[in-house]
Amino acid sequence: MSELAHYVVESFAKGVTVEFPNLFSTVEALLQKSDPEIENLITLGLFEDIQNIASHRDFGAAPFRQLLGPRSLVVWDEVDAGMKRAASWAARNKPRWWQFWQRRRVFNAKRALEQVENPELKKIIEANYRKMS
Repeated sequence: MSELAHYVVESFAKGVTVEFPNLFSTVEALLQKSDPEIENLITLGLFEDIQNIASHRDFGAAPFRQLLGPRSLVVWDEVDAGMKRAASWAARNKPRWWQFWQRRRVFNAKRALEQVENPELKKIIEANYRKMS
C-alpha cells in the first residue's frame, strides 16, 4: 500500500489526478462493506501513508480530503487525530531526570531525508515519519 500512497502523492504533485475519482470511490465502496481487515489496510496502509508522505510536500495532505467520500473522510480524520495525539504524547513524555545520564538518540526524519540519496530509502522514511507543523 505504501507504493500506492507514493504513487497518489507523486501523481498529485505532477497534476495527474485523472485516476483519483475512481481510486477514491473504490476505497469508499470498500470501507462501506465494513470488513475490519480491509478497513485496517486502508486506514494504516493507504490513508496514513498518504498523510505522512504528503506532509513532506509543500501542498500537505489537505488537498486529498476533498476527494474522499463520507466514510473515507471519517477514517481519514481518525488517522490524522491519532497522529496528532501520538505527537502530543511524545512531546509531553520527555525523559525523566534519572534518564539524562544516557544519551537519548532521537531519529530526525527531516535530517535523514536531506542526507539519504537512495530514493527507495527516502520513500520508506516519508511513509513512516510525518512532518508535524
